[in-house]
Amino acid sequence: MILAWDDGMLVDSFLRAIRRQREKVRHLIRSKKVSRRKSDLELHYDGICAERTVAEYLGIPYDPEILLGGDDYDLVLPDGRTVEVKFRDHPEGDFALMSDRLEDFKADIGVLVCAVYPEIGDNAILHCVGWITREEFAERCERVNYGYGDRLAVKQCDLHPMDTLRFAG
Repeated sequence: MILAWDDGMLVDSFLRAIRRQREKVRHLIRSKKVSRRKSDLELHYDGICAERTVAEYLGIPYDPEILLGGDDYDLVLPDGRTVEVKFRDHPEGDFALMSDRLEDFKADIGVLVCAVYPEIGDNAILHCVGWITREEFAERCERVNYGYGDRLAVKQCDLHPMDTLRFAG
């Protein structure tokens, strides 16, 4: 599923990213760096765009509430299951945790969203690649290092197609 955002939605996402960054700074919460090329604000923006894309696709409400104790999940499905959304700024990206610890995958389900046209730096068109349960992730993950510390990750081929999430569980 590929979703294209209009300018109004992108501006709103950017303003939400500014608020998220301001709250984290105010509470002395340090972001886990996942890119040397992007600022924390840009990373928050990417994440918010990805979260909104998944919520829009699934037809569920998006609540950008800042979870200051740490983001255990990003979305809640109507059946109560929680969803962690991961964004990658290139089409071949993996679903990767921010660490090499399985216990850091706290949501019930993980969803991967990738930029469709990263070469132009445009997050206006995003692809919901697929999803995986926490248990499946634990069985299939591998330790990887993208240059900023070890992570646990699965390849896109390990994910279920997005259209099956609507009926999962």
